[in-house]
Amino acid sequence: MLFEWDENKRRRNVSHHGVDFIDMVQVFDGRPTFTYRSPRSDEDRWGIVAIVRDRFYLVVWTPRGERRRIISAYRTDDWEIREHCALYS
Repeated sequence: MLFEWDENKRRRNVSHHGVDFIDMVQVFDGRPTFTYRSPRSDEDRWGIVAIVRDRFYLVVWTPRGERRRIISAYRTDDWEIREHCALYS
């Protein structure tokens, strides 16, 4: 699986959220996830919730041909944790 992102946006994300896109590609490795369509955009955007290093994270992404373009990544909200736990607890 191939990934891409805007490098300036990646740096801003690290500064603002403390989360690096490079680390978040792990959420696509087959681990248990909760995935939903992002309601905030007319673009085909998705949110994927997964546990990375014992913490819940959300990665917002969009398909770009054979690649997945990461748009944002940050710690999840409580409702996303509840949904993930409801699926896998």
